Amino acid sequence: MDGEVFIGHHCPACGSTIGVAAGVGGPLKCPGCGGPMQAASGGPPTRVLANVTCKGCGSRFGMISVMGSDEAKCPSCGVSLV
Repeated sequence: MDGEVFIGHHCPACGSTIGVAAGVGGPLKCPGCGGPMQAASGGPPTRVLANVTCKGCGSRFGMISVMGSDEAKCPSCGVSLV
C-alpha cells in the first residue's frame, strides 16, 4: 500500500487544522467532519521531529509534530524533546 504524510493541512468546511497526518489509499479527510483537507497556506508553522528519544523517561517516538510556537514536549513525562 502507498502512504503519504500530510503536513500543515486545514479543512475549509469546519476549520480544523492538523500538524501532521498520514493517509493511505486516497486523499486526506478531516478527522472532525470528514471533508477534504487542503494544504494550509498561511497557516501556523509546523515543525516535525523524527526518531526522537526523550532524555527524561527514555520514550521513543517515530514522529512528533509541533504547531505554531509550541515547544516539543514528551507526551509521557513533559520534558522538552529538543
